[in-house]
Amino acid sequence: MPAPQTLRGLLSGAARRTLLRPGAVRTVPAGLARGVRLEVSPDSTLHVHLGSAEVELVRWLRRLAVPGTPCADVGASEGLYALTLAKLVRAPVAALEFRPEALALLRRNLDRNPELARHVRVVEAYAADVVDPAHGATTLDGLVARGALPEPGLLKVDVEGAEVAVLRGARELLARRRPHVLLETHSAGLEQACGELLVRHGYRPVVVHQRRVLKEGRPNPENRWLVAEGRPA
Repeated sequence: MPAPQTLRGLLSGAARRTLLRPGAVRTVPAGLARGVRLEVSPDSTLHVHLGSAEVELVRWLRRLAVPGTPCADVGASEGLYALTLAKLVRAPVAALEFRPEALALLRRNLDRNPELARHVRVVEAYAADVVDPAHGATTLDGLVARGALPEPGLLKVDVEGAEVAVLRGARELLARRRPHVLLETHSAGLEQACGELLVRHGYRPVVVHQRRVLKEGRPNPENRWLVAEGRPA
């Protein structure tokens, strides 16, 4: 008989092969995204499709994503957060993404969830601190100014290292609207830089650490979240 750890590994491998077959569509069975239908992609994890991804943020989402709050999901990827936010707020959600493969997957997942998708607007843009049409880069302030993005009361940011640039490009939004901010960082330096920028805008960011139970396979301990409660009108 295999040792317990080996058996768990075999079961985990079997589950992954069954549940994470690329192109398959799964309905999230639990969590805030319960009932959302998502296509499996090569970047998917088992936690995404079980509803246990980043559960350390659940209490913050319940507190801040209240009904009627417009949201912006910067780095929407497959649409998990955009659809979850739409489910919670039943208000406009802007899903910002620029990678062609991610955009295609995002749109397919929106098509699979029409009741929630009616709240979601896809914005094809790379959020940064400069406007560079040749590379699809723009700022959140610029998007709001030209009406391509409703002023969000909640801003979720996960852009794999470009978080400081996103915040720099949202100075007016942060100063005037003061949205709630949920921002993923991937290094101590990024966390400090983003935290200092938010503090300068009057926020008091809180570091949300990775959970210790049923870890998600994020080996970098500095891969954490900053949550900053604002005062959205």
